[in-house]
Amino acid sequence: MGLEARAALLVDGGEIATGRALLETDELFFRPTGARLRIPLATIRGASAEGARLRIQRDEGALVLDLEGPAQRWVDRILRPRSLLDRMGLRAGQRVRIAGVTDEPFLRDARQALAVVDDAVAPIDVLILQIEDPGGLAGMGAAIGPVPPAATWLITPRGRAGLGDTAVLGAGRAHGLVDTRVARFSATHTATRFSRPHVGRAASAPDLASPSA
Repeated sequence: MGLEARAALLVDGGEIATGRALLETDELFFRPTGARLRIPLATIRGASAEGARLRIQRDEGALVLDLEGPAQRWVDRILRPRSLLDRMGLRAGQRVRIAGVTDEPFLRDARQALAVVDDAVAPIDVLILQIEDPGGLAGMGAAIGPVPPAATWLITPRGRAGLGDTAVLGAGRAHGLVDTRVARFSATHTATRFSRPHVGRAASAPDLASPSA
């Protein structure tokens, strides 16, 4: 979901290392051979672009990453990061049902931007379901219903036994769904999106070794 490019790290105009730059939701990483530079986005005071050069302003001083491509896209992402709703592909006015989600900022934003449906049988576009233990996967079918919505987001805790990639993907596929995206939901949870297969297309075969992002 982030940006990645080969880059050279420059400090005070001089190159000190080459490696790969990676921009994630909350942090900018630089990974030279045998080391790593990690910059929380919250600590960045300013960012600007000059062609392929990304200049970062921090309290500790400025540094420059000489990227392999235009740096302006990186600046835009740093200064105007996408919201969680955007990263999940949720659009204003979509009819969504939210079950089990405990993240208050997400719930607030969802109720402000989306048409949240509390009726358990009303038609919806998206189901957002949070599961905290393996037993919750067994009840996934009841939440989805006989006719799955166009998209189902399954929110699960990271590193929880019984809720790894194999279990989560297998649960969705067992209901005839196709896994289509993985997103960072929070520092502690991952979101996996499942969709109804297109007409004439069967759900993906149970390749339970599929990696997560």
